[in-house]
Amino acid sequence: MPPTSNASEPRRHHYIPQSLLREFACLDQPKRICVYQKADPVRAFKTGILNVACESDYHTIERADGSLDHASIETMMSDIESHQSCWIHDVVARGAITEADRGEVASIISTYRARIPQFKEQVERMHQELLHEVGDHVLRRNPVPFPDDMTEPVRQQLTEMIQEKGSRAFKITISNAKLVTMMMESAFSDKTIQTLGQMAFSLGVVEPGVGRLCVSDCPVSAAVVGAPACHPDMLAPGSPYAEVCLPITRTACIIAQWKDELPPSVSLGAAAVKELNRRTAAMASRFVFAPEENRDLRVAVEQAVRRTAGYGLQRIPAPKGAYLVAYTQPVASGMKLAP
Repeated sequence: MPPTSNASEPRRHHYIPQSLLREFACLDQPKRICVYQKADPVRAFKTGILNVACESDYHTIERADGSLDHASIETMMSDIESHQSCWIHDVVARGAITEADRGEVASIISTYRARIPQFKEQVERMHQELLHEVGDHVLRRNPVPFPDDMTEPVRQQLTEMIQEKGSRAFKITISNAKLVTMMMESAFSDKTIQTLGQMAFSLGVVEPGVGRLCVSDCPVSAAVVGAPACHPDMLAPGSPYAEVCLPITRTACIIAQWKDELPPSVSLGAAAVKELNRRTAAMASRFVFAPEENRDLRVAVEQAVRRTAGYGLQRIPAPKGAYLVAYTQPVASGMKLAP
């Protein structure tokens, strides 16, 4: 039996930082938040921030000696979150994003888009599909190397399953350590951060009295605005029609576009708040988090029940196998949040 981990190590790991969730807490209950579920959008409920946007052992990895490490990634992320939280408070207090913030903004967007279950599931599906493709290729060329002591009935049953399903007769499990490693590599990829850093950024500030923003378990939303004669699902976030947004408080968000320049800040009226919350609900995988129950937000979640934007994986058959294309599926929109 491999050695176990230290019992005092944290086991409940947040994929949306509590520091960010607290920015969307209930106004009268700073430790609680309102939660909408896409599986049951009619009813919202309030719960402690400690209990949401987290999974048991989400960041757990296996050490070389076989023991489980619950703390290393969680501790590293906690330090990063603390730094990002300080920056969020600073930029909101300033009321604008400046040229000096470019690297910080790109890093935050990259981190928040890659550390969530949707992205983790995409990485897992990609690895499984790659291994299935290799497995099918091997099975087409070679007989299955059954163990010598396997009984004939079992051998026959497996042979029939493989003939019918190929490598998909077997379940492929990817270790959590591999998935977490891929998430971290993507989140902190210099190439990704440099690419995002080429966008233009602005701070969207909600006008007083027109509503509040929400955040979801897929906090970075990607929308395509006014794309001519083209299905929006086929446009990459790098398209000139793309607008990427990240709510950072109930009254402020980061707006990114592929433009030469944006104003340091833009004012968000009621229509813009409603539109951004709609995008957030559409991108969500399971949960939308908000400071309060709101009819417009409930309608947005209800309309998004059968639609989850976010991350996808497309298999394109080829003569000697297949191409696997990972993509971000944006939300279609008719309204730009920034000029």
